[in-house]
Amino acid sequence: MKDLLTLRKLDILLKEARYGKSTIKYLGGLSNLVVFKSKAEADCFRAEASGFGWFSNMEI
Repeated sequence: MKDLLTLRKLDILLKEARYGKSTIKYLGGLSNLVVFKSKAEADCFRAEASGFGWFSNMEI
């Protein structure tokens, strides 16, 4: 995550970006795992995620 505030608001941010059906799993520190309902939804998120500015890095 970019910062603690973004981490705390990630559920709200995902809902606003139309990814509210995804599941967030906290991994520790500023790390988390976002689980999507489908591969298509995950692919769409991956294509758009760089524009959100929420993440300092992303692994797929």
